[in-house]
Amino acid sequence: MTTIARIYHSGFLVETEQYFLLFDYYTGQLPDLSGKKIIVFASHRHGDHYSEQIFQLEKQYDDVSYVLYHDIVNRPQQNILYVENHKEYEWEGVSIRTLQSTDEGCAFVVKADDKVFYHAGDLNWWHWEGEPEEFNGWQEETYKKETDRIKETEIDYAFVVLDPRQEQNATLGMLELLKKCSIKHVFPMHFDYWGGKEAILPYFDKEEMKPYLSIIEREDKVSFEY
Repeated sequence: MTTIARIYHSGFLVETEQYFLLFDYYTGQLPDLSGKKIIVFASHRHGDHYSEQIFQLEKQYDDVSYVLYHDIVNRPQQNILYVENHKEYEWEGVSIRTLQSTDEGCAFVVKADDKVFYHAGDLNWWHWEGEPEEFNGWQEETYKKETDRIKETEIDYAFVVLDPRQEQNATLGMLELLKKCSIKHVFPMHFDYWGGKEAILPYFDKEEMKPYLSIIEREDKVSFEY
C-alpha cells in the first residue's frame, strides 16, 4: 500500500512498504515516522520549500537521510546526498533522477518500492503577464524541454505546481505535463501560500482540464491511500 499525505504548500509525505519519503517540507504537522527508513528531499533553498528544521528529524529517529540540491546548505554528513541537475543516483535503495528547474534547484523523479514519484519543486511553466517576451519564451522552451526528458516515464504519483498567482496561465505547466506523460495520480501543489485550496478550485472547471479530472486529486483530504 502507498499513502500520500499533504503537509502544506509543496510539502508531501509518501509512505511505501519500506520508506517514508518527505518532499520539500518546511512547516506543518508530521505524523509518527517510526519503523521505516526516512529520506528527506529538498529541491531548492526557497523558504517555502526548505527549512533547517528537517535536520531535527535525525534527533528523533534512527534512520534518516537527506537528498538536497547541491547549493542548499553545506553540512558534510555521510547521510546527505547532494544532487545536481540532469543526474541519476542510487541512494539508500531508491533510484533518483533530477531535472533542471525553471526557477531554482531541481525536480525529482524517485523510484521506491516499484513506484515512481515525480516532485516538481519549482519546475513549472512560469508565464507572468507583464514580464518580457524573452523571459516568458525561455520559460516555455525550458519547461517543455525538461518535461520531454520524462515523457517515456510511467509515473505513479506526480506533485505538480498549480499557482493561482499566474491567473489564467496557472494551468500551463500542469497541462503540458499531463498531455505528454503517463501519470496515474496528480496532486496540485504550491498554492497554500497564496489563497489555499479555494484559490485553485476554479481551474478544474476549465474545458481543457476536463480530460484529466479523473486522475487529479482535488479532494481536500489529509491523506490518500492506494
